[in-house]
Amino acid sequence: MDITFKKENMRFKYRTSALIIENNHILLQNIREYWALPGGKVQMLEDSKAALKREIFEELDAEIEIKQSNIFIEQTYHNKEKSFHELGIYYICHSKSLWDRGILYCLI
Repeated sequence: MDITFKKENMRFKYRTSALIIENNHILLQNIREYWALPGGKVQMLEDSKAALKREIFEELDAEIEIKQSNIFIEQTYHNKEKSFHELGIYYICHSKSLWDRGILYCLI
């Protein structure tokens, strides 16, 4: 079960993301017309590192090495229908398999 809660038009979520940087390139995903770092929601009783490894494997079929925790962010944002409150942990990561497949292509 993802750690996310809804009330009326408001949503809370706990997310983990990967900063995968190789040779001055960073991996980004295009999700519903906006760009984001790869990752996803943390599940109940799952730590954020395990969640990040799971999400990267599910989304990109790749293994990652987590180097260090880099940033903890709390943010709120809104669109026409909903308001969001997000807690996110961002990790510096490495993935040789993604680099070898040519997936890292967005210039910093």
